[in-house]
Amino acid sequence: MRPEALARAVLILDRIVRDLEERPPSVRPDPHYLPVGLFGQGVVVPGRVLAWIALAALGGSALLALARLRSVLSGRAIMETLRVLIVTSAATAIGLSGLFAPEAFLEWLHGARFPWSAHQRLYLGLGLAGLLATSWFGLKLFRRIKPTIDPGPYFAAALLVPLAATVAGLRFGWPELAAAAATPILALLLSRWVERPARKLALGGLGILPLLMVLSPEDYRAAMELGGFALPAPLLLSALLLALLPFVLFVAHVASFQDCLHSPLWRWLSGRWVGLAGLLALIGLLVPCALLPAYSTQHPQVVEVRQRVDLAQGRAQAVLHSADALDGVRLGGIGGPALSGGESIETVRLPVPKDRVAFEAAVKEDAGAGERAIICKTRLKAPRATDRVSYLFTSRSGFRVPGRDTVSRHSYAFTDIAPKEDPERDFTLLLPEEGDLAVSVRADFALDLLGLEPAGGARIFVHQGTIVGSRRLLEPRPAPAPRGPGAAEGGPPH
Repeated sequence: MRPEALARAVLILDRIVRDLEERPPSVRPDPHYLPVGLFGQGVVVPGRVLAWIALAALGGSALLALARLRSVLSGRAIMETLRVLIVTSAATAIGLSGLFAPEAFLEWLHGARFPWSAHQRLYLGLGLAGLLATSWFGLKLFRRIKPTIDPGPYFAAALLVPLAATVAGLRFGWPELAAAAATPILALLLSRWVERPARKLALGGLGILPLLMVLSPEDYRAAMELGGFALPAPLLLSALLLALLPFVLFVAHVASFQDCLHSPLWRWLSGRWVGLAGLLALIGLLVPCALLPAYSTQHPQVVEVRQRVDLAQGRAQAVLHSADALDGVRLGGIGGPALSGGESIETVRLPVPKDRVAFEAAVKEDAGAGERAIICKTRLKAPRATDRVSYLFTSRSGFRVPGRDTVSRHSYAFTDIAPKEDPERDFTLLLPEEGDLAVSVRADFALDLLGLEPAGGARIFVHQGTIVGSRRLLEPRPAPAPRGPGAAEGGPPH
């Protein structure tokens, strides 16, 4: 595990805890409060405030729609808004594809799902260069097929996407999502109070602040490495498109005033020099990214190897899991061939090594008046030293643990966390005369339990082994049959 990922996780958790300490939440039960950092200070926003923010955005949008009811409900305005949505969505998707197209190409070239693992900053620069090139093409295409020069449909379309997200958040009880989607709406409505395009862009751009607080590239990588969180590229592109589309529409809305799309600034942005610069930067960064390996000794691929031996079922298996493909991994301990097929999870069936793994349990009992003392001796045979061993005793009739219980219980667990080789334990339990008893064991190991010896490339193998077994120690004794009055004299009962 990379120290950078752990440091990032510690930083995020420390910031959340600090925000909660500076402004603790209300004593009322509120599952939707949101701790945020504002100007270096921790602020806890209650759920009801988040709901008020969403309702304010809905109310402001409703007032604007009522003020322009005739133009909003006209067939011409509705059709223009739909055309604006379709054309702008296509142009925006083309522009954002530059972030993901180079990664898809390098993924095919390297045969790795995350080709940027060893050189994230270089690949981030490659993605930005690709974004510049495809955004230039998307802007040029939009200027040629723009559906209208009227600013109204662009503004209406910019409100539709966050309005739908706000309504969905309130409908399904997610005020956090509703408030995050309502922030762009409030910023866009606020921009209507100023006339100058620069001020309009500045006020409307305030709505993007919640998006900037969600995840940075470092946070995304830490979440992927520590929690296995990794969105597929199509889903990530769709989420980014929905998040940025309102602001692209708002920029087109501001640019439509006085036909700004044909101003020298927009002609320069869609000119050949900007496109040529983006293309050259893309090619210049694509070459070293194609030559450099996806993983290195400083940034290796992590492979989890989980081995399990079930003595009761008489079977053993190993499951290899990684965020990337396991091609090239070889299990040298069992002489297995290198894995292939592009899978990220592989299950290997193994024979139970009965000469190296076993669980033994025996009991010695001492009868008493009404209950008997049971001494259980256990021994676990394992090829490695255990890190943790748990023994679970169960009984349908119940038992007591001397020195710990005053009433009967039906199960009790003993746990050892000190590393031991072939651990042995003695347990004393108190059972009724007709009582039954069973014991099961679970031993955990942080080493290569069965000696698979996995290897292959710049990879780190994290081992987790488990041995489980159980023994039936005592069967329930039948209760003595009731005897009649004449049984004491040897005669037949009446």
